[in-house]
Amino acid sequence: MQQHRQLAPLRRFCRVLAVSRSGYYAWARANAALVVTIRELHQQSREAYGAVKTWHALRARGLRCGKHRVARLRRLYGIEARRRRRFKIATRSGWLYLAVLLDLYSRKVVGWAMLPSNDKQLVGDALEMALVRRRPGPGLIHHTDRGSTYAAETLPVFRAEGVQAAVWIPPFVYRVFLLCIEMYI
Repeated sequence: MQQHRQLAPLRRFCRVLAVSRSGYYAWARANAALVVTIRELHQQSREAYGAVKTWHALRARGLRCGKHRVARLRRLYGIEARRRRRFKIATRSGWLYLAVLLDLYSRKVVGWAMLPSNDKQLVGDALEMALVRRRPGPGLIHHTDRGSTYAAETLPVFRAEGVQAAVWIPPFVYRVFLLCIEMYI
């Protein structure tokens, strides 16, 4: 209706569509308020959230709305996630892979490593740095992205240091861990 208001008065559109004018204006105000909140979340996430993550964040704040409505409003107002290449860094001498270990409690990087190849040495170096810097007690749980670099060959190294590898975690919890990494990078 907003796009075609110059063709006919609003009351005619409302009559044809069987919508009250007050209902239309309430809907428009609700959308305007939702767009303000979406923009706020967009800035807080450093423009990293897409429509689905924005929808989840809105639901976490107690706002009830559909994910397709959020996607439509983001598209309508040009709110787009900044797309970045992650975990691969361009240098003068070529590309380097980055492995990062976060302490989810303190939200600090506790270990990292960069190598020209994405292999178990990269993971081992990052874990070794984290163990040396933090000196954790027994019971440390290491959650991964389940990639091949965290395969069975590296697990004995983890166990020798008293690290428990989280082999399977529920999908929702897995998404939370990925979100923590994405928010940091």
